[in-house]
Amino acid sequence: MSSTYKMLLHYTYSDYEQWKGKWELIDSVSYAMSSQLVPKHQIVATNLITEFRIAFKHCKKCIAHQPIDYLILEETILQPDMLMCANQSTKNF
Repeated sequence: MSSTYKMLLHYTYSDYEQWKGKWELIDSVSYAMSSQLVPKHQIVATNLITEFRIAFKHCKKCIAHQPIDYLILEETILQPDMLMCANQSTKNF
């Protein structure tokens, strides 16, 4: 009787930096992201980011980012449409 093993490669941020296109890395597993956003999505995202930037106008430590690589761990890099931060640290970007 034979056994089947599913092998997943273990990727890290250094691998991620070499890839072309849009990817996310979650627990060292790579996920291809859609490369094109539909117009309705872009309109909604633009309106939301504008509202967040207006709301954060008086907060010197708050910032709203649009699509950005967000390094959480060496094996987890996300690319959210929007990211709101309570400080302007660029440590994980």
